[in-house]
Amino acid sequence: MAHKSEISRLFLEVFPEFEAAYQEHISEYNEELAHVFFGDHVTSEVINQLKLEAFNSKAVKYFAFFEDIAKEADLYSRQVLTTTILTRIGDDITIFKEAQKYMGERTRQLSDEVELLIGRNDTTR
Repeated sequence: MAHKSEISRLFLEVFPEFEAAYQEHISEYNEELAHVFFGDHVTSEVINQLKLEAFNSKAVKYFAFFEDIAKEADLYSRQVLTTTILTRIGDDITIFKEAQKYMGERTRQLSDEVELLIGRNDTTR
């Protein structure tokens, strides 16, 4: 079995319903590619929850996890959060604005840094 990154290990502890998708990912790539796993499976599900545009406990749980990663996890885990999850969430202004309702202080700070870095720091955000 491939070694799980810290973010994957922590994520699967909180969200065991993703274990089958994770195992399929390992089977497909013969290793863990956390950016791919989180991009293909996790971020897509988070975006689907945000599209509901109604306060939902699933989104609260995702963003609480992201806040923990933003505050306490290793550098690689924070890179997955910023470059894979937060960047993609920022691709759609409607999704981005909905996500902001759930972001904790540190997640919001990282998101703002991402948006500034890639040039999406206009006043409409």
